[in-house]
Amino acid sequence: MRMIIFVTTIVFILICAAINGVTRQIICDIADEHTEITALRLQAELEADYDKVQNYCMSLNEEEAIIGILGSDYAGISQYVSDAESILTSYKILETSIVDMAMVNDRIHYSGIFTDETMDTVRNTMGEATFQWIGMMDREFIPDEDKAAVLAFAGTVFSDGENLGTVIISIDADTLQIEDEEAMNSSYFLADGEGVLSPLNGSYEDAEAVYQIWTDQNQSGNFRKGSYYIHSYYISEMDTYLLAVLNTENVGQGMTKLQMLIWSCVLLVILSGVFLVWNVANGMVQPLQKFSDTMQKIRHGHQRRLDQKLELEGCQEIREIGNEFTSMMTDIDSLNRRIFQSATDLYEVKVQKQSAELAYLRSQIDPHFLYNTLEAMRQMALANNVPELAQMTLDMADIFRYSTKGSYEVSLQTEIDNTKAYIRIQQMRFQRKLEVFYFFPEEVVHLRVIKMLLQPIVENAIFHGLEPKEEDGCLYLGAHREGDRLLITIKDDGVGMSEEKLEEIRSSLGKEITTSENHVGILNTNARIHLQYGNEYGLSLESAKGDGTTVTITLPVIEGTEEAVKDIGKEAGNTAAIQDNFKEG
Repeated sequence: MRMIIFVTTIVFILICAAINGVTRQIICDIADEHTEITALRLQAELEADYDKVQNYCMSLNEEEAIIGILGSDYAGISQYVSDAESILTSYKILETSIVDMAMVNDRIHYSGIFTDETMDTVRNTMGEATFQWIGMMDREFIPDEDKAAVLAFAGTVFSDGENLGTVIISIDADTLQIEDEEAMNSSYFLADGEGVLSPLNGSYEDAEAVYQIWTDQNQSGNFRKGSYYIHSYYISEMDTYLLAVLNTENVGQGMTKLQMLIWSCVLLVILSGVFLVWNVANGMVQPLQKFSDTMQKIRHGHQRRLDQKLELEGCQEIREIGNEFTSMMTDIDSLNRRIFQSATDLYEVKVQKQSAELAYLRSQIDPHFLYNTLEAMRQMALANNVPELAQMTLDMADIFRYSTKGSYEVSLQTEIDNTKAYIRIQQMRFQRKLEVFYFFPEEVVHLRVIKMLLQPIVENAIFHGLEPKEEDGCLYLGAHREGDRLLITIKDDGVGMSEEKLEEIRSSLGKEITTSENHVGILNTNARIHLQYGNEYGLSLESAKGDGTTVTITLPVIEGTEEAVKDIGKEAGNTAAIQDNFKEG
């Protein structure tokens, strides 16, 4: 047993370790794929920005105000300033990612983020080039803590072949879509053959370390080195590399809870194994060894009784074995007492049976007295020309006789007839303000259902739905067959119920035992259906405040036997005969 527990624990630890490793590798692969997809998107954005800014620079070569302000002397510049600012402002509005559009030549230094020296450096870098990528540059007129890098592009403005000056267009680097990459431990930066241009996220130190690894690998495309997954993409228009880096050392930090859960399970299994071994050893092995020693002693000594009571420690079953063995080895006097006790118990059972028979005989007398009393009341009602009271008394007697006698299952037609008797009583009580509609096709009335199925639901609809209603009420009873299921519907147009009350009743329907004091008929009927047919059948409710309530009863289809059909006809004939006698009386 101990060896099994030990081996099982070791295997479980190895499985948990394997799951932990595989999970980490899957997360690394997902993070690497995410990094590669993000890098491809950044490459496409940079190439799009390059083409877009190049088009803007070409458009500026066609703007008269830009040519005028760069080509005029100091005296003639003023007439173009307003138009040039309007043009530059319109470009910024058209492309919100543009941070600044600067102009520079020997006479003009116009920029909101660069110093004159920086703009002169850019102009000297351009030479006679038409358009080119300058690189990542800082905003020089912003405090250090608020500085954000920009993507700088420069284009030359020509007029009749003459180089008038340079336009520097700066794109906000924050517009590049790098969303929550710190959570994925991914970093991205631009580099060329001379070094790191700028990190798009992360720090310069990390970028320099990765750049060194990248250059040592001869600037290969995609590779893994140590804890880094590195992807490089060459942007030909900008003569720049975009490097995407995933640091796998920090990948899976979100796995901490999962790892804690896994190793907690391992610790729990180990503790459970230790507890199981200890419990089995003390609760089973040692008591059974003591029991075996006692058996050997009795066998070798030819004993027929124990010198003292055998008391075994351990689980309940082991203790029961010790007690039973001790009982078997007691002397004849103990056996006689047990026989006498058994005889006494049998006598008590006989007395209880006789008491039950007497109670049953008394129960037969009470209904007989009630039937005679109701019949006397009916005769008095007829004698005093109160036919409504006579009919009510007759219906009440039928209902009581139906609920106390006969089999547990009846035909649906029989159940309907009993329910109609109850409804007639309630219609008299409500002064005919209750209108009832029935729809029971021929194909369903012969099916078997449990007795007293509809009356509790109808009673609940009348007392909880229709009685509180000020206007007249309507009640609908119907049934139809769907495959091997019988669906019975009881619907009222009463006050309905709130959503909270409906949920409370639905919750109670799912419980085996309920202590609710309201809607007892619904809950008990549902419990009877569960006990008779299973939990897949039962009641379902739909209701809304002020819009009535619908109860649907789902039952299995149980065909009535030939004898049952005859019984239905007999019951219907008896009912008709009683009604005819009542009319004649």
